[in-house]
Amino acid sequence: MGIREILPLLSITANFGIGLYVYYRDPNSKVNRLFLASIITLIFWAAGEFLMKVAVSLPLANFGAKLGSLGWCTSGAVYIHFCLALTGNETALKKRSTYFALYLPAIFWVCITIFTNLVFKTFRPCPYGGYWEVRGPIRLYSMIYLALAFFFGLILLANKYLKSVEVYQKRRIGSVFIASAVPIAVGIMSDFLLPYFNIYLPVNAVAIFPFLGIVIAYAVTKYDLMTAITSHFGHEIVSSIQDALFITDGAGYIEFANQAAHKMLEYPPGKLEGINVSTLFTEPLFSESDKPFENAYPGSVKSEGLNTLLTSKGSQLLVTLSTGAIRTRKGKPIGMVIVARDLTTTAKLIEAKRKAMEVMEELEFLRRKSESISKRKDKLTKEVWFLQRLIDNLPEGIIIKDMEGNTIFANRAARILFGITAGETASFQFESFLPEENHDEVKSAEADAYLKRNTYILDNLPVIDSNGNKRVIKLIIAPLESYAGETLYLLEIFADLTEFVKLEKARLDFVRTAAHELRTPLTSLKLGLEVLARECGEILTREQYRTIEVLSLSIERLSLLAKNLLDLASLEAGLMNFNITQINLVPVIKDAISLFKSEIEEKKLDIIFESDSPVFLVDADQYRISEVVINLLSNAVKFTDQGYIKISLKRKEANIAEICIADTGIGIPEDKKEMVFAKFGSATAPRKMGEGAGLGLSISRAIVEAHGGTMWFESQPGVGSQFYFTLPTA
Repeated sequence: MGIREILPLLSITANFGIGLYVYYRDPNSKVNRLFLASIITLIFWAAGEFLMKVAVSLPLANFGAKLGSLGWCTSGAVYIHFCLALTGNETALKKRSTYFALYLPAIFWVCITIFTNLVFKTFRPCPYGGYWEVRGPIRLYSMIYLALAFFFGLILLANKYLKSVEVYQKRRIGSVFIASAVPIAVGIMSDFLLPYFNIYLPVNAVAIFPFLGIVIAYAVTKYDLMTAITSHFGHEIVSSIQDALFITDGAGYIEFANQAAHKMLEYPPGKLEGINVSTLFTEPLFSESDKPFENAYPGSVKSEGLNTLLTSKGSQLLVTLSTGAIRTRKGKPIGMVIVARDLTTTAKLIEAKRKAMEVMEELEFLRRKSESISKRKDKLTKEVWFLQRLIDNLPEGIIIKDMEGNTIFANRAARILFGITAGETASFQFESFLPEENHDEVKSAEADAYLKRNTYILDNLPVIDSNGNKRVIKLIIAPLESYAGETLYLLEIFADLTEFVKLEKARLDFVRTAAHELRTPLTSLKLGLEVLARECGEILTREQYRTIEVLSLSIERLSLLAKNLLDLASLEAGLMNFNITQINLVPVIKDAISLFKSEIEEKKLDIIFESDSPVFLVDADQYRISEVVINLLSNAVKFTDQGYIKISLKRKEANIAEICIADTGIGIPEDKKEMVFAKFGSATAPRKMGEGAGLGLSISRAIVEAHGGTMWFESQPGVGSQFYFTLPTA
């Protein structure tokens, strides 16, 4: 093994030792860590060169070239990163784009070199031993990229060198510049220019790499290069000092400021570093005859005295100063340490003592208040216990859900209904007890209650209890809100309607049966009276004939009542059959008007009928809708003594027809309005009480709702009423 093979090994060994030496001078320094990273890239480069020079086979040479590419492809990016940190270019280092610009090209060249033949086409035996590379089509561009990267780093160093005002700083930057420039120059000659003319030297830039490490190691020892001034102090000590502490370099620029300094001057952490310390004081730190931070430094620095610090917001703080020099091991000054104590601290201590007395008095007050709160807490605890027992013993089932739909509480009635224990509440899912066709309905109501903060009531909801029995419940879903109006939970209340539904069904069955059974004897009685009046009309006295007429009218009223009861029961039970066809509402309304023509003329009322169209088609049962119109028109005629009755027919929406029957009658009193649609209720004025059975409006609304429409009214006593209902258009 000749000098050609030994030089890469010496380069690896020397660089590794020098890198570790510099790193352990100040392991906390970013610059030192980046220097070690740069050295590692050179080690990979040298290792690859060594393998190529000792390779006895093409695969080993190929492996050496790929190993070396990990070094030379990334060395330029790491070198620029190192130079940015060394020159204090923090602005660039804080930008994410800087790292993309540095390392993306490096990664690109690593991938291209390892996975393609574009950089190294192949390798051929070298006359000196080992193998030489055979350049690929883009090998030249890779070398240009590497040269430009190192040149950019040198430019950063040169720029910092020219701007430095302190000789000591110039020497430190100059050492790195020289240590970098020599290997770069040799590398350009040996690896770029000479091979371009087919001239190959037995050694190349790798052999010169130890020169870079040796020069930098000398600068580290001689000028404290890459040894932060703060490394002369314990970091924990300077950080814990309560007074403002500044550590500067030889040019007076702050290299470190503790937390107290940032807080005193109202600067964000890290923003004081890099500022010239003289700009923070209103009084000069040096006498006029001295040259700051050069040969007179630090003897001319005031060791004690008063000065004024300027905060970031422009306010002034009166402080006392203590300063001292920072020297190298050989005694050369390289910076200074400045400690500033805020004189307002003393005044603050006095104020703090006064406030402490006030706090003691406040604590005594709070102690007494705490006793009062404790008593209230006990009272609230008892009230909470009472409310919990009250809710738990309610006959209605109650569950509370959180925002994720998890059950967090279920009272005793809910647990019994669904067969769960108190410990199973968290895993309880109400939807599992519902028929599948009702899942979406309940989920939609829960979502709307949570998002829109509305209360929803679901009647006659079928569920299956823990015993597998079908039950009917009424479900109320309401949001539980915080003081800020934010929905936190959902309250769901269950009322078991099973027995009520059974009783209601029995009631409807009874009403339908009774009404049906009454119709036959009433019909017979009516026919009997008609026969009696016809056969005995000549022998009956006027009084007897009048009695027969009264009986006949009473039987008609009873027959109508039986019919209405039967209709209402059928509607409520959902058993009434409707013959839905396409009908024209205009003739239906006109026919209804003709029925009351004599009554209208007798009362001298005006009758008005308005329609948007002569043909107004709707999908409905003509007989039942005619019954609704006749019922409403009958009420209007009955309770209107003067004025007019107006019937209007118009299209409210694209598929909705609206019918309105308005009158100028006696109107409906406010206290009677809630009884308008009640069964057997009456909302007429006192002088009209007793007329009718009170089922007409209830039946009419049920018929309209069975058609998918709605019915409502507006009324003002002494002015009149307007009854509206809607139907779907054809």
